[in-house]
Amino acid sequence: MSMSENKRPSRLCGQYRRIHIAYFIGIGASLAALDLTFSETRWFHWPVMIWGAVLCVHLLYCKSISVDDSWVEKRTNRIRDKSYDLGHIRNIEDSYKEDTPPIDSEADKRE
Repeated sequence: MSMSENKRPSRLCGQYRRIHIAYFIGIGASLAALDLTFSETRWFHWPVMIWGAVLCVHLLYCKSISVDDSWVEKRTNRIRDKSYDLGHIRNIEDSYKEDTPPIDSEADKRE
């Protein structure tokens, strides 16, 4: 599969995500209004739940095909930068690079 073939599905998924969600909300609200207005038994939640589950699976699939190495690198850097115990993480990284066991942190020593 060439690079252009691989990028096309992820571009299309991102393009239509808001449209899918808008249809879901609009039709779900319409079903709820119809059900509450004309029906004695409540049934609208079943199609909305099933469609919502399918929509979630679809969105997760689209996200999974759009993940590439640059996204992974950006995400790990963001998580690493927001880490509260950055010194401990750097200690683990350094010990991994030097192939030595990491130094126990203060929290490990307290236990």
